[in-house]
Amino acid sequence: MCLSSSNLREVDMRKAILIRAHLEGAILSRAHLEGADLRGTHLEEAVLYKANLEEADLRNVFFNIATNLEGIVLSKGKDSCVHLAGVHWADVDLSVVNWSSVKVLGDEQKAHRPKTIDGEVKQRSARVNEYRAAGHANRQVAITLRDQGFNGSADYFAYRARILYRKERWWQLWSSDHVHMPLLWLQLLIAWIFSLLIDVLAGYGYKPERTIFWYLVVIASFATSYVIIGHLLPLQALVFSLTSFHGRGFSPGGNMPLDNPLTMLAAVEAVVGLMIEISLISTVTQKFFAK
Repeated sequence: MCLSSSNLREVDMRKAILIRAHLEGAILSRAHLEGADLRGTHLEEAVLYKANLEEADLRNVFFNIATNLEGIVLSKGKDSCVHLAGVHWADVDLSVVNWSSVKVLGDEQKAHRPKTIDGEVKQRSARVNEYRAAGHANRQVAITLRDQGFNGSADYFAYRARILYRKERWWQLWSSDHVHMPLLWLQLLIAWIFSLLIDVLAGYGYKPERTIFWYLVVIASFATSYVIIGHLLPLQALVFSLTSFHGRGFSPGGNMPLDNPLTMLAAVEAVVGLMIEISLISTVTQKFFAK
């Protein structure tokens, strides 16, 4: 279909099938394209001023630096966002797009659905592929936004990509290709658990406030335990908790045998502290060196 340079201002093309259509230079200002299938469509130099693209499928669409995306509507909630996997962004100006309104890409929404549009339960291999595609879409958006200097929005989509990668690994665990391979299955499980832990502790480096929160929780919890179990004064317990957390614990009140509950508890805190410190290093590395 060739509609190059057509005047399609305010046209209603909800759920239209426009696969691989040529819309180069077309004027689509305020057009209604909700749910439209635009896979592989050429939109170089097209004007999409305030066009509504909720739930539209823009996978593998072609933009260029002259494409006008000012004010386009990509989403109005978590259940009606555009699909963006494989989009050819080609230096199109993304500063005119309201990315804060996009909470979850349509690619991710599709991956989360347990059933197909026909109502059939999805195969595990299909879940793996859909989560992989959704992760790729978020990662691609993050890279494009970061290249244009929008680090805040880029961080959001990069974080979503890491979550989707973890979900992809989860479904890989239960796919027929890995269930019958115990060693590989165990490796995937360990990787999945470690990934989940890094997310909880530091949000993969994108949420440093989580690390601070868990640091304070661990220090306070173990200090309370030292007061109850070791009968230490609150200040002594706090100091002992801080030194144990950072692997420099000492025995309050003289030498203490290794089988003492207080000593064993301090050893546990040291291990927990090591994990949180690793997540902190991950946070700092991600925040200052990965961009």
